[in-house]
Amino acid sequence: MNNEFDVIIPVGVKDVMLVTTNVVHINKNIKPQKIYLITSLDNINKLKTKKLPDNVVLLNEDEICKDITYEKVDKLVKNKYGKSYSGGWFFQQFLKISFAQTKYAKTYYLAWDADTIPINKITFFAEDKILINPKKEYNKSYFIMIKKLLNIDRQVDYSFISEHLMINTSIMNEMIQKISSRLDGEPSIYDRILSFLQKDNFNCFSEYETYGNYMALYHPNKFKLRELRTFRTCAKFYGRNLNKEDDIKDLRLDFDSISLELRDMKKSPILYIRLNYYCIKLMQFFRKLNVIIC
Repeated sequence: MNNEFDVIIPVGVKDVMLVTTNVVHINKNIKPQKIYLITSLDNINKLKTKKLPDNVVLLNEDEICKDITYEKVDKLVKNKYGKSYSGGWFFQQFLKISFAQTKYAKTYYLAWDADTIPINKITFFAEDKILINPKKEYNKSYFIMIKKLLNIDRQVDYSFISEHLMINTSIMNEMIQKISSRLDGEPSIYDRILSFLQKDNFNCFSEYETYGNYMALYHPNKFKLRELRTFRTCAKFYGRNLNKEDDIKDLRLDFDSISLELRDMKKSPILYIRLNYYCIKLMQFFRKLNVIIC
């Protein structure tokens, strides 16, 4: 089995600086062939001024899919939910789907969140199967949307919504074709999805749940489950500027990946973050001390 793959990362303005550090850890711990950073032209110009690894490729987000652009998605979302909402959350999901139809897509590609950093070695294949990291999240609205798009029900008792997902390109294209066969007048699957948005519920579509449940129904022999140690709320304790090698070294003892989400920073004052940080360092110290004594 050829297990070579690329990584794709949709990058919003809030993660432009963080992703320049992240790609170094991705190369070290995941070892993809290429890393595609998919973002706006403004962000591409910013990233061009940074020293990036040789295997990083910058792609214009509005050229990934001929059927959709950020401006179009943002306009439709604002019309439905109001001016305070952004289409970016939906658009980055569409990019992960539509990448399968580009000239860049190989047999596999790993969709990876820009604010999630792999700090230990992570593999994504076992023999001839993709490894999936199951989660406990459940959102009924996601499955209502899947039923409308594909006429299938929830297939498993866990969630595919992790901070990454290894995608089989042929399965993703097969899913796109299934949705396309049910368009009912909409020009593209993305228009179809946007037409089903629930006015009173912004969080009503997940590309990971849609693809994962499709794969579980039609290709259950293509993947198997494994548990990764993830620290999604790391920013609450360390902030977003986690660049101290000593901190990462300590975190490696307990976690395979950490997420530095901006929303956690907004909820956590700096004093609270520093207090949590020193509590964690104290616990790590006593744990090491116990190991030494034992």
